[in-house]
Amino acid sequence: MIILIIVSALICLIGLAGAINASAFETDKMTKEELINKYHSYHQITPVLRPTVTVPPSLVELKRPNADQAELIIKKQRPYYYLKTEVDPEPYIQATLAEKRNLWFVSKGNYWYIDWDAERLPFEIVVIHHSEGPSNVTVAEINQGCKESLYTRRYASGNNDPYVKGLEPHSGHMVNGQESFLPYHYIVYPDGTIKKGLNALTSINGVWYVDQVGWHAGNWEVNCKSLSILLIGDYSNATPPSAQLKAVKKIITGLKFFNPNLEVAPHYQFNSQTNCPGWPFEQWQSKIS
Repeated sequence: MIILIIVSALICLIGLAGAINASAFETDKMTKEELINKYHSYHQITPVLRPTVTVPPSLVELKRPNADQAELIIKKQRPYYYLKTEVDPEPYIQATLAEKRNLWFVSKGNYWYIDWDAERLPFEIVVIHHSEGPSNVTVAEINQGCKESLYTRRYASGNNDPYVKGLEPHSGHMVNGQESFLPYHYIVYPDGTIKKGLNALTSINGVWYVDQVGWHAGNWEVNCKSLSILLIGDYSNATPPSAQLKAVKKIITGLKFFNPNLEVAPHYQFNSQTNCPGWPFEQWQSKIS
């Protein structure tokens, strides 16, 4: 059942507008900040500097004795890189640029990757979800379900913003040294146990932005400016246990330190094709916010 809910989050995943006129992949010559500024200038948006992306050294600098060892080093440092010698980025870039922009593509030396967090926005919203499934589901099981229902589907689609069809699916979200495919920042069990998901916030020029953008709301702009909390359980026609609500309130109270005007909203507010986290949400919303 949980996968059915997660699949619905994919329906309106990418709804971005605008394009940058560019004819070639020039990220080696143009910094990420310059690309972003170019995009913002095109749309008359005040540019905001993003954090510097740390990348591993090139293949030459690795001075590897053989290709196998180099591959192990790459995977240890950042397993969601693609090697240009193995996967040519040009077809993906050109397919994306047909209507969109190259903001998503980051290149350094012999490496390139998709930056799914390139459009992160200042933190404004907490979106509440429920799993609509058993209470004993593990985070690992949720992660695997999300990889299949979100990322595997996205990398098999012809969506060209960006175009990634056929690439090995990667989220680019490293959590505790492992790549995470979760769309949630916090997972709360009925007994009040809180499990950390994606990295929540990052400070950019004194403003708190969403750090790792979760694919959860069914609306890309909302994804980019929101954190998500998943309540384990089916609350389609029920109220979550008191311990679970208290744990959620604890999270939200802490997040209000970063944004006192924080909006707390149900998933169905942004996606009409779901009732997540259940229609009774308005009856218990005051207990968490």
